[in-house]
Amino acid sequence: MKDYFRDKLPDWEQQAEIFFYHFDALSWKNTNGAKIERWDSRANLWIIEKRLQNGNKPTKTDHCDNVSRTDTSIQEKAGDTDTAPADLEKWINSLPIG
Repeated sequence: MKDYFRDKLPDWEQQAEIFFYHFDALSWKNTNGAKIERWDSRANLWIIEKRLQNGNKPTKTDHCDNVSRTDTSIQEKAGDTDTAPADLEKWINSLPIG
């Protein structure tokens, strides 16, 4: 899992551990109680959220290389370029990624 986070965040090693222990404590379920089937997709959302918190805007290539996605950025999907963290979290949790 650390290899997935490598060089994607300044504190990638720490974030990989926090991500793992966070979802391990939740028995690998999202906030709605649904089982997380694709940890890499959830990790990608985690990385994007951390970049937003650090003031870095996500790019259209901020996704795992083997997952097909549209070219729409996270802000366009959220409908607001100045999305508040709570709104972003709500939007992330609404994604059908399991």
